[in-house]
Order: sequence, then C-alpha cells, then structure tokens
Amino acid sequence: MVRVGTHIDKNNNLSGDIYIYEKSKLSPDKINTHYIEVAPKIAIEIDIRIDLSDEKDFGYVLTKTHKLFDFGAEKVLWIFTKHQKVMVATKDQDWLTKNWNQEIELLDGENFNIGQFLADEGVEQ
Repeated sequence: MVRVGTHIDKNNNLSGDIYIYEKSKLSPDKINTHYIEVAPKIAIEIDIRIDLSDEKDFGYVLTKTHKLFDFGAEKVLWIFTKHQKVMVATKDQDWLTKNWNQEIELLDGENFNIGQFLADEGVEQ
C-alpha cells in the first residue's frame, strides 16, 4: 500500500487526494509504504464538507495550500463539491476561484471541466 501524501519533515505529513509528480523526481526507489518525501508538481484536493464562508474551514485550506507550496508544489487545486467551485492556486500568482462548469487548466494546456464530465457520465449535480 502506498499512502497518498507527502512527508514534509518530522511529524509533519499531509495526506492528499490526487497528487501529480514529475516522473524524473519520483523515482521507483522513493515509492514505498510511507508518505512520499517528494513534492508533487500539482496537488488536487477534493472536499465535500468545507464551507468557504466558515473562517476555520477557509483557514485550513489556506494553511494546507501554503504548506504544499513551501514544500515545493507548483499548483494546488481545491474542488469544493458543496459549492461546485474550483480554487486554482498557483505559486507566486493570484489565486482564482471558478465555477466547476468552466475549463480549468491542469498542466501545460491540458484542461478539464468537472461539471461537463459529470454531466457526460450522467451524474446529477
């Protein structure tokens, strides 16, 4: 079993939902049963409960995003199912919040549209 998440330093681990790594940085010898000690290029976090108007919830999002950036991640995407929003946080750039029915750039011109995907799959929104 491989844990999805990162080991930042002693007693400082972050679990993650979907992490995308550069293959050249995540060699097979770095994959084991522990948290990975390599920063993801992109972290995708999916949350069904966060209330963006709640200061504590929003603080959690900000803290985790900054920890990922400090560790070396380039982009963090937060998918908020409750609000059908996607927050796109790119290091050293303004963060964007979009409706999930809009095109979101994942990597170098590769886009996705969560709302469209769900509609195509017959998932009620």
